[in-house]
Amino acid sequence: NFCIRAKALQKVGWFPEYTITEDYALSMELKLAGVRGRYLPRYLAVGEAPEEIRSTLQQRSRWCKGHMQVFFSRRCPLLHPRLALLHRVLYTNGTWAYFATVITTFIYTVIPFISLVFGVHPVSLSGKFTLAATLNFAVGAMVNFHVQKIKHFQGLWMSLISNHLLAFTYSKAIVNTLM
Repeated sequence: NFCIRAKALQKVGWFPEYTITEDYALSMELKLAGVRGRYLPRYLAVGEAPEEIRSTLQQRSRWCKGHMQVFFSRRCPLLHPRLALLHRVLYTNGTWAYFATVITTFIYTVIPFISLVFGVHPVSLSGKFTLAATLNFAVGAMVNFHVQKIKHFQGLWMSLISNHLLAFTYSKAIVNTLM
């Protein structure tokens, strides 16, 4: 949820209609118009989340497709000349996350399959490597998600797992956007 002044909306031509993720696009349009955003650490509205798996898949597919619509358009933040380099990277980060999830999930599924079925081992794992990779992942997640209390890590871990489970949904959304 977010709050916004009508004057700021009017300045950017109201809500963007070129994507189904208008909140993502609106934040970029506001940044381009010089509108400053601020964090307000209060709950001002109650949001709703999908309660069924099918609804969650549809929601995540819509989010992915919306990011792809912006990324593969003339409004792609990565190529936008009026955005600072940092903002180009930050506005594109969500899109890269969808691509990375799809690619890594399928690679992490195919490599063990190849090892088990064909006896070909494209990756050799040792105990030290496994420990180092696990620690790298855990520390990276803590830094990326700004975990301040260890009890918050469980929810973030579950979020990462659900994203990997949604790789097929993301793949379908990417293909549908490109077609």
